[in-house]
Order: sequence, then structure tokens, then C-alpha cells
Amino acid sequence: MSKKVERLWGWYTVLRAGPHFKVKELTILPGKGISLQRHFHRGEHWFISSGKCDLEYPSVDTLKEHDTFHVKRGEMHQLINRYEEPCKIIEIQYGTKVIEEDIEKILNGPGSPESVIHEDKGISGTTGRLRL
Repeated sequence: MSKKVERLWGWYTVLRAGPHFKVKELTILPGKGISLQRHFHRGEHWFISSGKCDLEYPSVDTLKEHDTFHVKRGEMHQLINRYEEPCKIIEIQYGTKVIEEDIEKILNGPGSPESVIHEDKGISGTTGRLRL
């Protein structure tokens, strides 16, 4: 198991990785959320292991303990924890590239509350695209 990687929304730990897959545990803290984003070389499958989060894209729904959700390659997605407990997610990434740099973030897209600070850059209250 790898070390805990801190983000403004919480943290993640890589549990297992191979050439075309990566398994992470994400913890999204109350009042935080991941940016509206998409990936060009990978899809993701989420399993909510505890807590709950609001899915803002590609649809609007509340994901709670034991729910699963599939994010297709290239599909915009965003999660926000508006609840009092941390939301823990087992994320399975799969595709031709499972690297952190495979991400396009759309800052403050629809459904993104001003109070959510986006990961990596700590940007809030601005609109734009950030390609990492």
C-alpha cells in the first residue's frame, strides 16, 4: 500500500496498481468535493464504502454506502460531500494510461458550489479550464 496523498478535498491512497489499472481509496471530507473533470485515457468505477456524496455529473444523484457508479472514458464527472461524515470511495481506474496527469478540470462548472475548493491548485471563485 502506498502513502497517503493529501488533497484539498481530502486524501487518497493507492491500494494496488498495474500497467492498465489502479485501485485507490479516496476520502472526501465534509464540505469538500472533487472538481468537475474528465479523463481521456481511462474509465473509473466507484464503490462507496462509507458515507455519502452528491454526484453532480453526468447526472444528479446521491451515492451512499454500497452504491456503485461507472464513469466512462471522456465523461465529465464531479462529486461533492455535503454531509457531516467523510465519504470513502474505492475507485478502480482502468485504461491505456492510469496516471494522475490524465485529467482535464473544468473549474466552477454547473453544480459546483463556490465553497468547494478544487484539488491541486486551491482555486475557488474562478472559471476556466485547467489541463494537467
